[in-house]
Amino acid sequence: MILTTTPTIEGKQIIEYKGIVFGGRSGSYEEKKHKGLEAN
Repeated sequence: MILTTTPTIEGKQIIEYKGIVFGGRSGSYEEKKHKGLEAN
């Protein structure tokens, strides 16, 4: 299985979408995670 954040993969055919997979470090994601940890 290939995971990507782009809508195409050169030389490959996309046959199934799995939805949004969070990876890396998104600023807004990190902020929400931090606020959630503070709330607990």
